[in-house]
Amino acid sequence: MLVKNNPDGSTEGLNPLSVSHDDLRAAGHEKRKLNEVIRSKCLDCCAGCKSEVSKCTAIDCALWPYRAGRDPFALPRGEGAK
Repeated sequence: MLVKNNPDGSTEGLNPLSVSHDDLRAAGHEKRKLNEVIRSKCLDCCAGCKSEVSKCTAIDCALWPYRAGRDPFALPRGEGAK
């Protein structure tokens, strides 16, 4: 179980770092690359329409800069620290 019931009747999700891999898998979660997870959430937000993800204007969203599946802050390949 990934959700706990509090004495006041409310619920809260467990910290995923404290949950076993088996329990995560049983809940339908698999290890994925972070950029894939972000892209998946963007597609979910845009009702599965890929063209809407590229047109997204929700610039206040923390995922907005990453919606294309890449880290825009990462240095291009071959341009390591100098």
